[in-house]
Amino acid sequence: MQNAPAMQPGGLTIREALKLEALRQAKVVAGRRGLHRSIRWVHIVDIPEITPWLHGGELLLTTGYGWPRDPVVQRRTIRELDRLSLAGILFETGKFIESVPATVRREADRLGLPILEAPYEVKFIDITEAVHREILSRQHARLAQLEQIHRALTRAAVEAENLQEIADTLSELIGKPVTIEDAEFRLLAYTDVGGLKDSARMETIRQTRTPERVLQALDRMGFLRRMQETNGPLRIPPIPAAGMEARVVCPIRTARETLGYVWILEGQQPISELDMQAAEEIATVAALHILRQQAVASVESRVRHTFVDALLRGEFNRSPGLRERAQLMGFDHQGDYAVGVLTIAPSSQRGRRWALAGRKEFELRERYGRALRSALESLNLPQFTTFLLNQIVFLLPAATGSPRLRFCVNRLWESVRAQDPDTHLVLTVGGIYRGAEGVAQSYWEADTLVEVVYPMGGVFFYDDHVLARLLHRADRAILRKLQQDTLGRLGDGNDRLALRATLLALLGNEFNIGATARALNLHRNTVRQRLDRIRQASTVSLRDPKFWAQLVLVCEAEKYGLLREEDAPPSSRLA
Repeated sequence: MQNAPAMQPGGLTIREALKLEALRQAKVVAGRRGLHRSIRWVHIVDIPEITPWLHGGELLLTTGYGWPRDPVVQRRTIRELDRLSLAGILFETGKFIESVPATVRREADRLGLPILEAPYEVKFIDITEAVHREILSRQHARLAQLEQIHRALTRAAVEAENLQEIADTLSELIGKPVTIEDAEFRLLAYTDVGGLKDSARMETIRQTRTPERVLQALDRMGFLRRMQETNGPLRIPPIPAAGMEARVVCPIRTARETLGYVWILEGQQPISELDMQAAEEIATVAALHILRQQAVASVESRVRHTFVDALLRGEFNRSPGLRERAQLMGFDHQGDYAVGVLTIAPSSQRGRRWALAGRKEFELRERYGRALRSALESLNLPQFTTFLLNQIVFLLPAATGSPRLRFCVNRLWESVRAQDPDTHLVLTVGGIYRGAEGVAQSYWEADTLVEVVYPMGGVFFYDDHVLARLLHRADRAILRKLQQDTLGRLGDGNDRLALRATLLALLGNEFNIGATARALNLHRNTVRQRLDRIRQASTVSLRDPKFWAQLVLVCEAEKYGLLREEDAPPSSRLA
């Protein structure tokens, strides 16, 4: 496998050098696919031992006077020069050689090493001067560009008020569309330049986050891992299956974590090394901005935590200073609020409340806290939150009543659930109450509800589960007795399940035989036969309202995990 030719950032390529007046009479005779090689310097060598006098990246000028005549040596010499990453070779013809040897041309074509011919009248001094002048001119222009980039990025670091201004700065510098996302690939800022279309990028902008199919494609190809490990820009080739054109991604990193990513769409013109450097520096500017914003948010969060904690403890009205700070942050001490509690655990077996242990658990809670605050902000709701062990407690204004409150809670749940579908989460919401005293009552309701619904996971409103609270405080022996009296004499296995389903369907269809049959996809007579079997097996009458009330209690107890179907003693079942 051949070594890749050295590419100098912003260098003069062989193809570009051929446009100079001094090389107007030169022509390419071999190695045309290597015309993209960059020229670092021009050097003249006319002795048999060539390689010791070269460093790599040179355009070698030779009259052919000292060039080896043996075809075997010629091939070996071309291979050695290619291994040095030579830019190309120009042979002066007409005096010492009439044309470039065929052996040299064939080997150069195989390796992609450009071979040029120029007539004897073309002076090496003119070529050297013209190429070096162009290289120095480009270097001077590059330094000027670097200075411009440095000034623009310094100004952005000092003056930018948001990430959108930082994205605008980079986009103006390089003339490419730029996107900035956070560590969870949620859209933070973007620019449009030149009308470039990329379906993955357009979908990201519409959804305000990178589509899952794009992340899966990046993961399959190993780019996600490389993005998390690298500190500099990373080129990503086109991925047509994911709707992605070629792009560059530059992680926004600190010493400890990845804060986000800067994406640049390449378009038809590849991103230059200078633009890559600008992207890397803008990522540093973005990191500084995010850290600064996090510091400000941390101070504000501590103030919010302080007054939210005081509200939950019922101590809010004892501190006039605290009330004033809370009012300045938008808390209405006469307003209607409900309290939500988001409980986090890797497993439903951990229990509803436990002290965090280790950095990963703190980071997990902070990640869900950020997601919750972001979701509150997207709903134009105040971010009144606090942490209590493995729980995040937050306040929800409820002036518009329960329907709007439930809509907002469900939206919040969707946002936090999307962080990691495998993490066990429970979101409980207390009732709506007025004033600071009401917040404490709503929190008590949300917190006590966690104990009942924690093993289930999901969203729960206290007002919907008052019966569950009563059952949770009931004697389990009494609940098992009710289970035995209602469902414990229905037989075993599939027969038991069929009779149980019939009872519940009859209850759910207001004791209508026809509706029950349709719900179970059975004939009416089959339903009647099952009911006859239940009457024969049970000691209670199906006409007794007390039986149905007890059945409702048993079903609710099973629903909340307070009873299991197998708790009914086997001896009480029919053979």
